[in-house]
Amino acid sequence: MRLKVLVFSVLAASFVSPVVAQQAANPVARAEQCAESVQACRSECRARIFAVDPRREVCVKDCAETGLKCTQGVDSGAKLAPSVQSNRSR
Repeated sequence: MRLKVLVFSVLAASFVSPVVAQQAANPVARAEQCAESVQACRSECRARIFAVDPRREVCVKDCAETGLKCTQGVDSGAKLAPSVQSNRSR
């Protein structure tokens, strides 16, 4: 069992590391990912919550805040902010 966990960890690290390095090296691509993430989040809010429901506006504002954190991360070279998945749990 431990061997399987170890092998999985090594394989996961070998695949994830190049992707993270590539994203860090290309801030334009990361900025585009931020914009796409915010747009997907807003679309989901509009599809999931009725227009008259006050939670819809809160959801859209959360998307904007997440997008702002994401773009600030691009500017500073930090990791991307949580994606739309974090907004789905709300």
